[in-house]
Amino acid sequence: MSRKKRQFSLIAMTSIALALTGCGGNSSNGNDATASSQASSQASSQASGDAGVGAGKIVNEPMTLRVMLGEHPNQPLIIDAPSFALREAATGVKLKIETVPSDNYEEKLHTLIATNNLPDIMYAEDTTIQSFANTGLFLPISDYLDHAPNLKKLIEENPQINNLKIGDKLYGFPRLARYQGSAGPFPMIRSDVMKELGLQTPQTFDELYETLKKMKEAYPDSQPMTIRWGTQQLLDVMTYPLGSGFDVYYDYDVDGGKWLYGPAHPEFKEALEFLSKLYKEKLLDPDYAVSTSDTWKEKLSSGKSLFFYDNIGYATAFGASLKAADPDAAFEMIPNMANSQGQKRNYRFPDHWLTENFLISSKVKNPEAVVRYLDWMYSEEGADITNFGKEGEHFTKENGEYKVTDGIKEKYGKETSLYKLQSDLGTGLLAFTLYIDERATSMYSTPDSVKWSENIKRQEKDLKNGIVTRPLEPPLTKEEAEKVKRLRTDLNTVVFQEVDKFIMGVKPMDEFEAFAKKLQKDGSGELESIFNEAQARLESQ
Repeated sequence: MSRKKRQFSLIAMTSIALALTGCGGNSSNGNDATASSQASSQASSQASGDAGVGAGKIVNEPMTLRVMLGEHPNQPLIIDAPSFALREAATGVKLKIETVPSDNYEEKLHTLIATNNLPDIMYAEDTTIQSFANTGLFLPISDYLDHAPNLKKLIEENPQINNLKIGDKLYGFPRLARYQGSAGPFPMIRSDVMKELGLQTPQTFDELYETLKKMKEAYPDSQPMTIRWGTQQLLDVMTYPLGSGFDVYYDYDVDGGKWLYGPAHPEFKEALEFLSKLYKEKLLDPDYAVSTSDTWKEKLSSGKSLFFYDNIGYATAFGASLKAADPDAAFEMIPNMANSQGQKRNYRFPDHWLTENFLISSKVKNPEAVVRYLDWMYSEEGADITNFGKEGEHFTKENGEYKVTDGIKEKYGKETSLYKLQSDLGTGLLAFTLYIDERATSMYSTPDSVKWSENIKRQEKDLKNGIVTRPLEPPLTKEEAEKVKRLRTDLNTVVFQEVDKFIMGVKPMDEFEAFAKKLQKDGSGELESIFNEAQARLESQ
C-alpha cells in the first residue's frame, strides 16, 4: 500500500473503530481470526521440533535482528517503547531498529537493494516486491511455511494472500487484520448548509451537481468540492462510482467481472464530462490538479469547501474545527448515488493491508528462526503485544473483549492523539505490527464515526448499493510483470499528459475517441488480456 493509502487506513482506524465493549463480532474477520491464531499457536508447537510460536521463546539462544522501518511524522518510533521490550521478553529476539522518514523510505530501500546491503527484515510495498523478487535478495517465505503455522493457517482462511505470489513464490509477511471496521472513500457533505438551503440529500450524481450549484450560488466565494493529492486521487475515487475506473481496475459489472484499463473505454469519457462540468462552473476546486493533503484539510476545516469524496474518517476532525466558529457545522455521509447508467457502485477499503509486507533478507544466518519470529506476530500473544502493549498495565481482556486500562484512559484521553498513544507504546499500524487490531483505537471513536461505519455495513448488505471491495491484482509471472510495468508506464504517461486538458476544457471532449484509440494502440488491450488471463489462472487453481 502506498503511503497515501496507508494514511487512508490510519484515519479510518482512528475515527471508525467501534467501542471495545461488545465489538467482538463487528469485524469481517472477527472471532474466527482469533480462533485461528490460537489454533495456529497450538499447531506451531508441534512443527518440526521448533519451539512453539506463542508458547515460549522461539529461539534457543538470544538473537538480534536488524529491522528497517519507515517512520511516519505523526508517530515517531520510540526504540525503547514497552512493546519492543515485551516482544524480546516473549521471543528471545532483540530488534535493532533503523528508521527512515516515510517520505524517503522507498528511495532508501531501493538504494540498499542496488548495493546489496539489506537489513535482516524490512518493510516493502507490493510494487517493490514485484520489481525485485527475482533478484534472489529476498527469502521466499513460501519455502518456509512449516515454520510459519500462523501464517499458513491465515492463508487457508484468506486465499487472496496467494495473489501476492511472484510466480509460485510468496516473499512477504503481509499486514493482516485481526479486527477491522468498515470504511472507505464515500461522499461527505456539509449537512448544516444543506439544511440552511432547504436541500434534499442527492440520490444521483446529477442531483449532486445541482446541490453543489446551489451551494455555490449561496456561497459564491466557496469551492464546493475539493480533493487532495491532485489528479490521480480525483480519478481514483471518482471514476468508479461514475461508471468507469482509473488505470487497471476490476469492474464487477462487465461480463460478470473483468479487468479493464479504464481510460481506454467510453465510460471514462462520461466521468470526465461530469468532472469537467464541475470544473467549468467552479464547483470543483480550480487548483485540484496541484492540491495537497494540507490544502485540502484547510479548505474543508475552514468552510471554504463543502463537499469531499474521500475517507469518511476525516469528517470528524473537519467538523470539530468548524464547530469552533459555528456549533451547528457538521458533515454527513451521502448514501451511494446513481450514475448516468443507473448504477450505484463504490469501493470500500479492502480487508487487510495486503500490499504492505515485511521481507527477510536471503542472507540471514538462521532463516527458520527469523520466519518463526515474524510468524509469532500473527499469534494471539504477538498480536496483543504489538497492538495493545502489556496486559494488565495497558489493556485487559475477558471473554474476547478488550479494554484499555483506566491508566491509559487518564493519560491518553481524547485530547491526546492516537499517534501519541501508539508512539509511546510502540504499537499499531505505523509501528512494527503484522496483525492489526482496530479495537486498540476505539477510545478515539465518536458517535458520528460509529454511525457512518454502520451505514457502510448496511449498504453493503443491500447488493443494489454496489459497495464492493477493491480486489487485489492477480499474481503475474516474471515475464508478465515486466510487460505490465512497461505498458502501465507508457499508458499512464499519455493519460496524465491529456486528462487534465479534458477536465479543464483545454481539449474538447470530441477528441476523446482519438485519445482512447491511442491508448488502445499503445497496448491497453494487451494489458487487459494479461490481467484477465492471470485472473483466470488464479481462479482455476
